[in-house]
Amino acid sequence: MANMQSIGASIQNMSVAATDLNIGRLWICDIFFTYEECVDWINIESQLVASMAFGYPDENPHKRPMKNLDKVVTWRGYSFFIFIICYNIIRIFNLKIYS
Repeated sequence: MANMQSIGASIQNMSVAATDLNIGRLWICDIFFTYEECVDWINIESQLVASMAFGYPDENPHKRPMKNLDKVVTWRGYSFFIFIICYNIIRIFNLKIYS
């Protein structure tokens, strides 16, 4: 389980770094339909968990409207502290929550 969390954190960090460099990215989690083809193409013996595509976008779509926080946050017990932490992460990395 810890390895999966590390992989997810690494992919998220690569995504944030790519955004900062104006590089397009797509996190592909559902690789299981093409698992064998991907493993053969990459030529690895390890287990493939996810993949990430990078490139320079050739289009600039309009920004989607942001969701209201009340629609994506459930307030329970320590939720206020979790909200403050998430809010600061969103603010520091200039992340957007899209609808």
